[in-house]
Amino acid sequence: MGAPPATATQRLRIAICGAGIGGLALAVVLGKFERPEAPIEVNLYERYPEIAMLGAGISVWQRTWRVMELLGLDKELSDAAERPPNKTMGPGFVYRRSDRTEDNYTFYRIMMPYGSSSMHRADLIQVLSRNVPSRYTTHWRKKVLRYDEILNDKGEVSHLELHFEDDSTAEADILIGADGIRSTVRTSMYDIAHRRDCPDTVDRAHCLRCSPATPTWDGVVAYRTLVSTEKLKKINPEHDAFRSTLCVRALHASS
Repeated sequence: MGAPPATATQRLRIAICGAGIGGLALAVVLGKFERPEAPIEVNLYERYPEIAMLGAGISVWQRTWRVMELLGLDKELSDAAERPPNKTMGPGFVYRRSDRTEDNYTFYRIMMPYGSSSMHRADLIQVLSRNVPSRYTTHWRKKVLRYDEILNDKGEVSHLELHFEDDSTAEADILIGADGIRSTVRTSMYDIAHRRDCPDTVDRAHCLRCSPATPTWDGVVAYRTLVSTEKLKKINPEHDAFRSTLCVRALHASS
């Protein structure tokens, strides 16, 4: 979404809403492939006062790891990973019988190229953060509420105007919504599209085209939990979790 491309002498202003994994990864990509003949100005807007380092372990698969290689981040990520990728064959999924108090066992492993590289989310965030170009600016405590399309004399979109929770505004030629499942950028985009393209007699909440853009609960529930290392050691000092550094780090995170 955005205005027509800027000229070669004018910097293209790119706004990224959200400084999580997606927003930071995009900033790294832009920094790597930016060219002097097509200068850009990149601003990241994050609603929180700093980048969140919380989270549990995550898995990085072969396709994603290949992207990290192309960005030149594979060495840093290998050093940060608890289980670096195995370029021959490695475990992708491990199925384990764990619903009994004793005699639990692994009954199936799915092996695949690269396997599943495991790391803590905070480590991935730190690697991405270190590789965002210093010439790009991150603005903290900037929650985007909406954006407006600003028209020129010919009725064409000249640029976008972002509106933040603190009543401030900013301008951009391109806006990237990396602000999660409840994205205000996506909501604003569909609000604009609905007003422009859909019948006035139908509100957006009941519009067959636009209403699916609003996330709704599908009734599926997943339960996750973190257990402190000390508590688990008291129950079972030989638990399999202590054989994985990643599990131990996740356990410590809950302490």
